[in-house]
Amino acid sequence: MAIFAVPITGTLRTTLIAVVFFAIGSLMAELPAKFRIPAWMIPILVVVPLFFESAIGVIATWLLLPIAIVTLGGKRSRFATWFHRGGDPSYGMYLWAFLVQQIIIGQFGVLPLWSNIVVVLALSAALGYLSWHLVEKHAIATGASLAKRVWQWQVSGRSSAVVRS
Repeated sequence: MAIFAVPITGTLRTTLIAVVFFAIGSLMAELPAKFRIPAWMIPILVVVPLFFESAIGVIATWLLLPIAIVTLGGKRSRFATWFHRGGDPSYGMYLWAFLVQQIIIGQFGVLPLWSNIVVVLALSAALGYLSWHLVEKHAIATGASLAKRVWQWQVSGRSSAVVRS
């Protein structure tokens, strides 16, 4: 709420709003499962902020949209299965979303909140899939292979031959 007390407008205001979304979503992801909401409430959480204007709508969106996204992300569903059939874009989306949003703001100015969310979500998902296929799955495979080699090296007894200085 303090963000509304400071006379910040334009791109900086939109950036601060994005930072708040990011922070709330990050904190929500750390909540134990017993504190999360049931999946049937997700549509309500997404629709309710649409009925509020100005600062109240932004605050409602700050509070409700991250809850909906984190809840949806933690559920097993047909949508989640469909979404992940081409890979796992989640970490790439996490990495790309803020940068994508800043580029959108820089190129097109401040979009209406829901337009911004839809555009950034779509572009971040596309970049998340691209990151998965070009970097992440290969890094995971390399890490697993390296871990197996280290384990075999330790089991074979060669690790005791390391000279300590």
